[in-house]
Amino acid sequence: MASLGKASGSTTWECSRRWLGTRSYRFKTVLWFWMNNIHSIITSGKGFGEMIRVINGDLESNGKNPGTIQSRVGYYQDYCGQMGVPPGGNMYC
Repeated sequence: MASLGKASGSTTWECSRRWLGTRSYRFKTVLWFWMNNIHSIITSGKGFGEMIRVINGDLESNGKNPGTIQSRVGYYQDYCGQMGVPPGGNMYC
C-alpha cells in the first residue's frame, strides 16, 4: 500500500480506507499492482514461479512451504489445461 500511496499522492492510511470503502478503488488497486509488478513478468517469459515470488515473496519462495507451492502450480496447470494453453516453464520459485 505504501508504494500505491506514493504513486497516487495519498498516505497509506488514506489508501487503506479507500480500498475498504469502494469497489472501484479496489479494482484500481489490483490493476495498479498487476501493471507495476506482474505484467512485465508475464510479457518477459519469466514464468509462473516468478509471479509467486513477487506476490508472496519470503512466505513461499526459496523452498518455504513446498506444499503450498505445489498446490499453486497444480491449480495453475489445471487452469491452463482448461483454457487449452501451455503453462510455460519456470513454474516454481
